[in-house]
Amino acid sequence: MSWWSVGLCLMLQVNLSGDVLVPGRAARGHLAAGSSRNYQFYGRAGQSADVQLTGTADLYVEVTSAGHIPSPLPGAARRDRAHRWHGALPRSGPYRVVVQSKGPADFQLRLRLR
Repeated sequence: MSWWSVGLCLMLQVNLSGDVLVPGRAARGHLAAGSSRNYQFYGRAGQSADVQLTGTADLYVEVTSAGHIPSPLPGAARRDRAHRWHGALPRSGPYRVVVQSKGPADFQLRLRLR
């Protein structure tokens, strides 16, 4: 295995770090101002996903596929500042959900897969 391969594997592991987001169960937490929390889940290509974030401050969620080149799903990038994302998953495999906050906040995050 080359050094490049080892680096890529480590990068993918870092990108997937975080708590497991269980479909149908709420993840609750608190964020300090300007902080974030990572969650991960696994989905199938074409599966319908609904990610919903509620909380006490200016919160938003980013949903990213964690394939060979991690990329935000359409409408769920950091710049979209979404509170909810719904759509079909483009591929089977791991996904990352990042909850971010501008100020201190309590939050609740839910995932539904169909």
